[in-house]
Amino acid sequence: MKEKQVKKSRKIDFLKSKYGESYNLGDLHIATEDINKEKLKKEWTDLKKAQVKYSDMCQSTNRRIKLGNSTLDMIKFCGDYLEFLANKSFDKHKLKRGSFCKTRLCPTCAKRKSLRWIFALSLFVEYVNSTYDYEYLLLTLTAPNVKGDDLHDELKKYSKAFDQMLKRKKYKAIVQGFIRKLEITYNKKTDTYHPHYHVIIAVNKSYFKDKDLYIKRDTWLKDWQRAMKDSSITQVDIRKVYDKSTVDTDLTKSSIQTGILEVAKYTAKSGDYLISEDVFVTFWNSLKHMREFTFGGCFKEAHNLFKLGELDYLIPEDNTEWVYRLIYHWSNSEMSYSEFVKEIKTNDEFENEFIDMLDMCINPMPYFYDDDVANLFD
Repeated sequence: MKEKQVKKSRKIDFLKSKYGESYNLGDLHIATEDINKEKLKKEWTDLKKAQVKYSDMCQSTNRRIKLGNSTLDMIKFCGDYLEFLANKSFDKHKLKRGSFCKTRLCPTCAKRKSLRWIFALSLFVEYVNSTYDYEYLLLTLTAPNVKGDDLHDELKKYSKAFDQMLKRKKYKAIVQGFIRKLEITYNKKTDTYHPHYHVIIAVNKSYFKDKDLYIKRDTWLKDWQRAMKDSSITQVDIRKVYDKSTVDTDLTKSSIQTGILEVAKYTAKSGDYLISEDVFVTFWNSLKHMREFTFGGCFKEAHNLFKLGELDYLIPEDNTEWVYRLIYHWSNSEMSYSEFVKEIKTNDEFENEFIDMLDMCINPMPYFYDDDVANLFD
């Protein structure tokens, strides 16, 4: 049990220090402690403001989306308490723990989940690179927009069409594995919804050299039209991405990291689904029981190993010396966070201060999330 907790902690530490919940402004040469702290505070304030709108929307549409009172309470207080660790110069931060609801469309929780998927997908690619000799394609599949009443059926149609297309002989011969991610956008002018798939595909290196294996863009388009039974589809994007290191190399425009960032984006943006109650309910009910991610072949193998902790050897150690704790508590009346800076102390002092901090909060927090013991993808 102790070993599993250590592994889980390493996963989360690496995620926070490498992909988004930490900040390094050293390249600016003018970064100060105040600038670093303000950057952190502004990002989470913007997220929390969107989350407040989301909470109000859940309350006002509850009869249509059918949430229990306990879930509504968790949503209401999501992000009210945040606790970060910071290094001595405050140019690096890591979220330690806080209150989160973990509902699918919550802006705050969606941001955190996206970061976790960036981390996980990076390890999947690292594993595939070290185990097989593959190259990668980034595929985007789309179709004409649909009205809200048709969105749920359209999502089921997409899933069935994708499975059918990959079962064709030509694709079974080249596709060694895939990561498929669903994304939906909303067009306010036409009041329509645009679902599409972003797919990372692993192929043998011979794919680009063998004319009998290589599939042109027009063929991808025709086969997607056939699978969707829709000749009006005009767009399919297929491109090669290069397998730069996903852990140690900075992002480059045409690397596999680009594909990872593309598929790990939010399923839907709060700016779309918080426009109106009808749009919100359409997103909520259409996404119910729908998978955001699907894995196949070598990536399904990597996903299963990751869940078992068998890819933990790929996670670098984080040797940052954490010196301070930054504690934020949200005020609905002021629509901002209050900030407390504390030096890190012993565990007993830490827990006593934490309990005192909860007592100081105006609102009770029915749900608390501690990153050291939490599951990575619940």
